[in-house]
Amino acid sequence: MQITKRELKLIVLLLSPVLAVFFSLFIGTYSIPPDSIFSIFWSKLTGSQSAIPAIYERVIFEIRLPRILLGLLGGMALSVSGASLQSLFRNPLVDSYILGVSAGAGLGAAFAIAYLPNLVGMAQLLAFLFGFGAFLMTYYAARTRGETPVLSLVLGGIIVTALLSAGQTIVKFMTSPEQLAGIVYWLMGSLASANWHDALVILPFVIISFAIILLMRTSDNRIVIPVSGALGALTLILADDIARSLMSFELPVGILTTLIGAPFFLYLLKRRGSQ
Repeated sequence: MQITKRELKLIVLLLSPVLAVFFSLFIGTYSIPPDSIFSIFWSKLTGSQSAIPAIYERVIFEIRLPRILLGLLGGMALSVSGASLQSLFRNPLVDSYILGVSAGAGLGAAFAIAYLPNLVGMAQLLAFLFGFGAFLMTYYAARTRGETPVLSLVLGGIIVTALLSAGQTIVKFMTSPEQLAGIVYWLMGSLASANWHDALVILPFVIISFAIILLMRTSDNRIVIPVSGALGALTLILADDIARSLMSFELPVGILTTLIGAPFFLYLLKRRGSQ
């Protein structure tokens, strides 16, 4: 069976995160020789003894691999959710910021960090619940006479975002300096504290959600959703590679993804306006 150019491009896109994962193992502030990394994995696969320093193995398996896996899952989840929202509203400019979801998630996480710091996983849970609630607020505020005009959706999202952003400000103002720092760092976004527990906890949620969205897709999205997931994973992994290797200190990866995403949305806006 002969593979067409279009199918070949699709295969390359879907496999690109795998290459990014492999490439990212060699990147970090702690320098590890490439041959040592190969030896570590070879010894694990064959069960043989390795003369590689133990610190190398700890860096690979306790720091880099869980961080890369979390970037893979997080990037896939974010991009698939964005593609789903754009498909649902039939508008390529729709995203979680426009709909108020990001502001809602930020408020939920800020509340948990400030007032429920000892409850494990509460920041993630409240971020989800508040984000979903913000989406419902925006949707029902924009819905009139059984329809949801795009303009009304955008305006509703702006209003909900402003309201929930004000809530974030109140929480920041009422909390301690230490908790405020935690809130600000969470909102900027980072994979620096990634560990196996975080990665394995979100793994089933991402897989199940991805499967459900695939089952719900229309024929137009049978390619868009998987490719979006692959490109999102690729983008976040590479952005995190840059964040942890560009300077002597680590940049929050959320800053880099915003710097990448904002110009692209501007391009889409200009392109849509010229059609």
